Amino acid sequence: MNAAIKIGTILFWAVGLGGEYAIQRWPTRKKLLNVIAAIAFGLALLGEYASYKLDVIQQSSLQAEISAQGLQLADRHITPEQRTRMLDVLRGGTGRVAVTYLTSSAPDSQEYSIEVGGVFRDADWTVVPHPWLTTMDVPVHGFAVTVRGKDDPASKRKPLETVTRNALSVLDDRIVVTYGGTDPGPGMNLDLVVLVGGK
Repeated sequence: MNAAIKIGTILFWAVGLGGEYAIQRWPTRKKLLNVIAAIAFGLALLGEYASYKLDVIQQSSLQAEISAQGLQLADRHITPEQRTRMLDVLRGGTGRVAVTYLTSSAPDSQEYSIEVGGVFRDADWTVVPHPWLTTMDVPVHGFAVTVRGKDDPASKRKPLETVTRNALSVLDDRIVVTYGGTDPGPGMNLDLVVLVGGK
């Protein structure tokens, strides 16, 4: 509909301008041509206004649709129920953990990583601050966990992985676990690093 109004507006502008040109060519019809040009200009202005109003309505509708979709992608937060379930699981193990986030992931990842680290801390794990920002070449959704101590016996590594995976799966079942790596900073002596990815 707006396209038709815009086309009609252009045509009225053309008729109005054509009327002004015609006045120069036929001065004897000046009065009639002035009325036609004035009506055409008036209709062109009315068309501009109607087109503007329709654009505003369409933009408002689009903004409402985007906002509605944004509610589906709201910032992640740990609910009290999730927190209780995670604490129950995490109290079955202990270790030194750094919880960080991907700088290129969702805008809520930093705050969410702080909440996740808080649950580990409240479950009596030692939470060590991660010394720098983390980036990756591939997108990570959910969590990426690196279990340190690849030379440690599986009897030490496997319980860490199991407890961590079970606790994080309360929040998101997209969890990738790898073994090895080096501590991001000297003297950290981490057992694992939890990386919070995008939604």
